[in-house]
Amino acid sequence: YSKLLDPIHPKLGITHVNLGSLYLETNKLNKAKSHLKSALHIRESNLPSGHPDIAESHFWLAQLSIKQNNNNDASSHFETALKHYVKVLGAKHPKVGYIAIQLGDLKIKLNQPELAISYFNSAKDIFKILDIKEMEQYAKYQILICQERHQI
Repeated sequence: YSKLLDPIHPKLGITHVNLGSLYLETNKLNKAKSHLKSALHIRESNLPSGHPDIAESHFWLAQLSIKQNNNNDASSHFETALKHYVKVLGAKHPKVGYIAIQLGDLKIKLNQPELAISYFNSAKDIFKILDIKEMEQYAKYQILICQERHQI
């Protein structure tokens, strides 16, 4: 693609995400980072603000940050992805719920139990409406764990 298309052509964004996620899964984190950052740049250059593909790029950069034990960056990327998904897909979309779960898990690692509970509550409500019982139960369980451990 790169020889046939403009360096910031949207199709290259897809290619970079695919390569980045593949490298991420094979623990080639430097290569993953290069491709995922390229994808984000291409998508931000070509797509309207809030486009779900921009959110997807932030999602993958969050996953990379988790593997690199950089939970603050992961949290920032997940929060950006969440904002984009809510804007485009609506507050009750499953992707919003799944990212809320991941943010809750990260906020526990960052010793921010109140924020974790807030994200888990949002996820619980979304999954209850969507009748995704396993995820609703997971969110409820995480809320209880947070409350017990941190005496909230």
